[in-house]
Amino acid sequence: WALVDHLRTLPAPISSENMTLLMRAGQPVVYEPAIVRQLALIGSWDEQPLLDMIRARRFAVMITIDRELRFTSLRSPAADAAMREAYPVVTEDVPGLWVHRPQ
Repeated sequence: WALVDHLRTLPAPISSENMTLLMRAGQPVVYEPAIVRQLALIGSWDEQPLLDMIRARRFAVMITIDRELRFTSLRSPAADAAMREAYPVVTEDVPGLWVHRPQ
């Protein structure tokens, strides 16, 4: 619950692969990473605006389920690369939930 309390204090938007976490913190769910990834991979959605948001560090933090996984069903390769570049500070605030912060 400490992470939920912390997320309540952050400005929106927050990116999270765990949408329940955002809902508990009273934060809006801006997008669902796995759905966005699938739509981008089949060419039904242009992920460039999302990539631009990530590169511009518009998310307060980005929360992933597994820090070490790359190109999972939860992130597109481009979103994963943009996140790792723009949010290089990574902590495991809760076991299994990695919080990526900008430099």
